[in-house]
Amino acid sequence: MKSFLSIVFTAISLSLCAQNVSVSGKITNYSGSDSLKLIFLTDNNAQPVSLTVDDKGEFAYTQKLKKPEFAQIYFNRNDAIILVLAPGEKVKLHADYVGFGQNYTVTGSKESEQWQHNVQKTQAYTQELAVKRAEVEELEQKRMNELVSFINHNATSLTTLGLINMVNIEEYPDVYENLATQLHLTYPDNFLVQDFYKQVSARFFLKEGSVIPDIKLSDKNGKIVALSSLRGKVVLLDFWASWCGPCRAEIPNIKQAYSTYHSKGFDVYSVSIDRTKDAWLQALTALNMPWTNVFDASQEYASQFGVSSIPFTILIDQQGKIIAKNVRGGALEQYLSQLLK
Repeated sequence: MKSFLSIVFTAISLSLCAQNVSVSGKITNYSGSDSLKLIFLTDNNAQPVSLTVDDKGEFAYTQKLKKPEFAQIYFNRNDAIILVLAPGEKVKLHADYVGFGQNYTVTGSKESEQWQHNVQKTQAYTQELAVKRAEVEELEQKRMNELVSFINHNATSLTTLGLINMVNIEEYPDVYENLATQLHLTYPDNFLVQDFYKQVSARFFLKEGSVIPDIKLSDKNGKIVALSSLRGKVVLLDFWASWCGPCRAEIPNIKQAYSTYHSKGFDVYSVSIDRTKDAWLQALTALNMPWTNVFDASQEYASQFGVSSIPFTILIDQQGKIIAKNVRGGALEQYLSQLLK
């Protein structure tokens, strides 16, 4: 049997372990429509409680705690205020409904105050860094504008060849193309200029918006058919071969698009790079491709167009300008549905 003193000490111990913690405060700019919630993060099954906020934006809540606990108070869980509450504390919170998780002050809880201090200090540093970063970006853009202007106005100077690498080719493609052309005309025998010209030409060959180079090849009857003969239509230029599995798998998609849109102005110009003409002709008979088919016996055009893998397709508009490359499957139908409404 426990002694009377043991019972007293146990009761005192329990009373010391479990004490009330109160959280009260005021929320400015409160609309009165959202529910304020408080959740003690005691375990994975913890549930929030709803706090009543009066028309003045004031609220109060009391709960017993046995030990310090993390808690969140929020209207939106993604914009919560973190509190570290201990038994016996009387916490006062003042917050703004707008930017709730950032615009607040807390008193009466040492660790919550420490949390707030460090979080808001970090926010201040982040804002300062954003300002500094914006200033740096503005200076960088100013310098870039000056550099681009210099290159454009001195495109026949060899100096620009040493400066162009400071300019992003993705952001300023026209600067590169203009410089390559002007230097090539001015210094046709300069090795470095010629190397730069070749690199830029290769980089922008077949770019979207440029006019497709013409192709003139023989069909199965030996008749020369030019790609340009299809001008006025939306054309899919298709490099393929009978031995190419992905090419053959793509043919049903092209057939479907051809069946749907040919009468509306869509055509196909297929260029075979088969090793032999017989293999190509046998494939034509087996696959029944009802559009223009030609044979690139020497792979002259495959080389010119930089075909490194097949199928290689280019979608061309009615003026012969490149719309997109490697258009396959459902993407072809999407383009055609917009182009040939």
